[in-house]
Amino acid sequence: REDEDHSDRKKKDREDEDHSDNKKTKKKDREEEDHSDNKKKKRKDREDEDHSDNKKTKKKDREEEDHSDRKKKKKDREDEDHSDNKKTKKKDREEEDHSDRKKKKKDREDEDHSDRKKKKKDR
Repeated sequence: REDEDHSDRKKKDREDEDHSDNKKTKKKDREEEDHSDNKKKKRKDREDEDHSDNKKTKKKDREEEDHSDRKKKKKDREDEDHSDNKKTKKKDREEEDHSDRKKKKKDREDEDHSDRKKKKKDR
């Protein structure tokens, strides 16, 4: 009978030990799974954050590029306008000079003609 009791006790001890081992194993497995999930989540969060940062950076770069392009185009237009204005002014001045020379020449001729008429009349 003692042997039977002893055997039952050993069996029960073994079962308790197995149960304890199973609990430990399950707990360890759960912790590893949680850890793995956390790592995955952190990695995903980091990637999402990087992606968001990249989008912001790209957008900012594009806006700066657009701004730079607009400034350059504006400057080109102003330079072109300035060049056109210089050409127009030069042309106007040349036409004015030509007109002045023609007028002076005509005035001289009229004056000469008038002088000759007057001299002729005086004679």
